[in-house]
Amino acid sequence: MAWVTAIRDDEQVEYRLREQAGCSVVASEDVVQEQADRALEYRLREEGDAALVWMGSSLAAVGLTEGAVLDEEGKEAARRLMAG
Repeated sequence: MAWVTAIRDDEQVEYRLREQAGCSVVASEDVVQEQADRALEYRLREEGDAALVWMGSSLAAVGLTEGAVLDEEGKEAARRLMAG
């Protein structure tokens, strides 16, 4: 199941610009994964690997590159885009 949440205010933008968006993952030797699951591994990666990246095929229209990591300048660009 999936759903879409409308992002309407600055607080929602700031929340999404935080790496891990408020979730923290800590490595544990107590959990054994019998089979590799790339989607699961992506979502449960430790915070050090939690860089935000640009996604979307229309980014070139606004001078951005899909797959590029959002540094502080990129986060400012995201804020400007969301502000319209």
